[in-house]
Amino acid sequence: MKQSEDINDTLRKDGVDGVRTKHDRAKRFNSEADRPVVEIVGDRLVKNIEATEAAIIADSGAPIFQRGQMLVRIVRLPRAESQDGIRRSANAPTICAVTSEWLRCRMNEAVRFRKRDSRAKGLVDRDPPFDYATALLSRSGQWKFPPLLAVIEAPTLRQDGTVLQVPGYDDTTGLYFDPGAMVFESIAENPTREDALQSLDDLVDLLSGFPFVDDVAQSVALAALLTALTRRSFPTAPMFLFDAPTRASGKSLLAKAVAQVATGREAAGMTYSGDPDEERKRLVSLLAAGDAVLLYDNISTPLEGDALCTALTQQTIQDRRLGQTEMITVPTCACFLGTGNNLRVRGDLTTRVLICRIDPQVEHPEERSFDRDLLAFTRDRRASLVRAALTILRAYVVAGRPAQPIKPFGRFEAWSDLPRAALVWLARPDPCASREMIERDDPIAEALGFVLKALFDKFGITRFTAAEVMREALGGAATLQQALEAALPRGEIKARPIGHYLRHHKDRIVGGLRIRDTGPYQGTIRWVVEHGSSWD
Repeated sequence: MKQSEDINDTLRKDGVDGVRTKHDRAKRFNSEADRPVVEIVGDRLVKNIEATEAAIIADSGAPIFQRGQMLVRIVRLPRAESQDGIRRSANAPTICAVTSEWLRCRMNEAVRFRKRDSRAKGLVDRDPPFDYATALLSRSGQWKFPPLLAVIEAPTLRQDGTVLQVPGYDDTTGLYFDPGAMVFESIAENPTREDALQSLDDLVDLLSGFPFVDDVAQSVALAALLTALTRRSFPTAPMFLFDAPTRASGKSLLAKAVAQVATGREAAGMTYSGDPDEERKRLVSLLAAGDAVLLYDNISTPLEGDALCTALTQQTIQDRRLGQTEMITVPTCACFLGTGNNLRVRGDLTTRVLICRIDPQVEHPEERSFDRDLLAFTRDRRASLVRAALTILRAYVVAGRPAQPIKPFGRFEAWSDLPRAALVWLARPDPCASREMIERDDPIAEALGFVLKALFDKFGITRFTAAEVMREALGGAATLQQALEAALPRGEIKARPIGHYLRHHKDRIVGGLRIRDTGPYQGTIRWVVEHGSSWD
């Protein structure tokens, strides 16, 4: 019995108690003598580790899951962490890889290993062989452990609109619902539109202290609240940006309130450096850990990046974690938030974000007083706020998801059909209306617009090569030269970077103009700028 106590101590110190109930622990500890027996004999490695895997799955102790090509488990952080520009709160559930050492302890907890001993003239208890743990870890593709998509800390809606509110593992979605110490109110199965409107009033009241510049901005904040609770159920979802003209306006507080409703704590946060390699590795590390809400706080440079674009529009992303060499593939099902002053978004990311702008319209916003402590208010009413948000979505589903007068939002169709459509159904402005401001303020589109106009003014409908553009710009065409210097990397007016730039932006329409590749002539690509009036 001493051996079992030592193993249980090891597991508890390793954070496993964070995903067990008291009932689970009592059930397991009272059945130690009933552990299945595996006899350690030669030529039975595969059979024995399969029996061991089955015993671990049947045992009510710390669950093991498969995620990607890894075995993982869920632990809660004992304290807040801040490392490599990543910040995570204490008690946050974390998905971590199962190690051979930990797995060996877990095997011994679920199985009684025995080996024949000639001196004892019978079977005696033994620890599991080391190769049993390494062999089980290596059986990717053959595991019977349940697949884990993510951990949630509040009830949610599945993609089909049904309510997930029973703690534990959900076979339909691959989600593990761990409410911690929180007791949530039951979500009604058949709420009405009137119930949804009343629930919407509760969410609007939560946001009442924020100086939204218009109703569209408030709709973006409401959409962020709904998305943070249901993001795990959608293949993709846009990023939500909270913007203001000056510091201390309430942007970070708004992001904290969104995360508080969904998880009961602040969002996992990271700084935005703009370095593509570093950003990708940080992003993969946070997604591997399974955080539900990710926050880029105090963004001070234009927001862009292939990794973030991929995370927002693909269901998985692959790269190395910070400080590691092994490639991993992780789900991207987190709700992305960002804050900054007079935020600018560049390039492809402009089609993947929504923006909520607030403006206190005072010189010193940090001196304002508020009627309540928003985060304390959110903590105290979290259960009812979760119920309100899910009531809105469930009521829309029960109503048959009636079609709404909204434009398609490519790559985010499933998200658009529920949180977005539900808000419009309740007579709120379309949160996607905020995209107009983002596209208008895109510096890449702005620079491309100047280049296209300068090229059209210079060449008209005549075809030209990159080398001809270079000669004209350096030969006295001042407007063309200025436009290219602003648009090209490092402002180098040379034929090769001009050609790369034109290829990268071909067929994109800005200001009613587009650049088109007309094919090669004598081995050189020729281009033409077309005006909208000439298109087929």
